[in-house]
Amino acid sequence: MGKYRGCSKKWVSSRKGTSLWRQDIKKKEYLCAAAGAGFLCAAAGYLFYHTLAACVILVLVGMFPCLYMWEQGKIKKKQEEFQIQFQEGLRYLSAALRAGYSVENAMKEMYKEEMKIFTKGGVFIKELDYMQKQLKLRIPVEQVWQECGDRTRMEDMQNFAQIFSVAKRSGGNLIEIIQNTIGQIHVKQNVQREIEVMAAAKRMEFRIMSVIPAAIIGYMCICFPDFMQILYENLAGRIVMTVCLFLYAGAYFWGRRILSVEY
Repeated sequence: MGKYRGCSKKWVSSRKGTSLWRQDIKKKEYLCAAAGAGFLCAAAGYLFYHTLAACVILVLVGMFPCLYMWEQGKIKKKQEEFQIQFQEGLRYLSAALRAGYSVENAMKEMYKEEMKIFTKGGVFIKELDYMQKQLKLRIPVEQVWQECGDRTRMEDMQNFAQIFSVAKRSGGNLIEIIQNTIGQIHVKQNVQREIEVMAAAKRMEFRIMSVIPAAIIGYMCICFPDFMQILYENLAGRIVMTVCLFLYAGAYFWGRRILSVEY
């Protein structure tokens, strides 16, 4: 628990100019992703042009889009993890309120239980740690939730913070509000799982189909080098390969766009 408390100040102070969801991605992960992206771009350059210059150009041009796609995938996973931790946290908060705890003490209990279950931490765990420090500074609990919603920009968190703030000021039933929020998140997650199950097979087909064109070119270059040589030695051949490369890249990004389901 101490390691999260020690980094909470850095966690919040480093938000300016940096996305909340990017802060947990380590430099080592970026370097590994950059190396992988560079290798793929260089391989594509050699496959389509058979020249070192093409490899260098494609690495310079293609590395950043590849890194961006990788980063977006990491962010999506973190947001999914956040949703799970947030839902579980609300369950603990509701249970503590039923047991007679005040809202502030119930949030402390929620933080303790979250730390026991999610030992690897996460964005929500660090947010809870920072929220605890805010409460010690006598910041109103409804303001703490609202600021957390503003930082994360997660729809469920923002909606809960708004409803919680209104209920706290007007004396509404917080336990009922929390239970309704849990129910809504649960329904939403069930819909997400159903969509993911239906899209999983299509994603696998897409990955296989994405590899096939490059595999065919590689096979032809190895088995029929004389037949393919004309595509690498004159201007007309390079134009044909350039058109193929653009069609290949365009089809890949279009496919990713179609399969990127927004909930």
